Amino acid sequence: MTFSNRNGVRKLSLLFALPRNASSSFPYHNGRRITSRPFEYKDRKVADVLESKGLYTSSNEIRRAIVCLYTYDPDAPGALKHARAALECVAREVTGYRRLMLKDILDQVPDMFPDPYVKEVVLKLWGYMSDKGVHRREGDDPTYDEAELVVGVSNALCLYLARKYEPNKYKDN
Repeated sequence: MTFSNRNGVRKLSLLFALPRNASSSFPYHNGRRITSRPFEYKDRKVADVLESKGLYTSSNEIRRAIVCLYTYDPDAPGALKHARAALECVAREVTGYRRLMLKDILDQVPDMFPDPYVKEVVLKLWGYMSDKGVHRREGDDPTYDEAELVVGVSNALCLYLARKYEPNKYKDN
């Protein structure tokens, strides 16, 4: 992609140029950032499934997490924040407990996940996303790889809950 400056000189677009503050946590090759395109494709499919189930807010949060991860200047904490919001939103819709946090929903609905060990993993994942994405501390930012892993697991959990989703399965509270 090219553009012209005021003098009419054609210059290459620097859209994929290596940024000045590039760290080793973001992989680059020949000035282009390498992304995990299979993950991005799978995450977009999760957003499409949520949208087809009528879970538009959750779908939007997943799309925002994807944008945070797979853009020119990735925002790992932002991706974690949006992935947490998507997971919590799906859990609220599935259970009908629209005012509770995820940890409280898991206490109210013990059969939400197939095994107590999975429930513990979900609680730990939610805590990690809260600490690294929402309630951040100075100098304690997650790396790109950590964010991609956590967003992928969160999206898989959202997909599981969306497939399990039945509008009147639980009482609305």
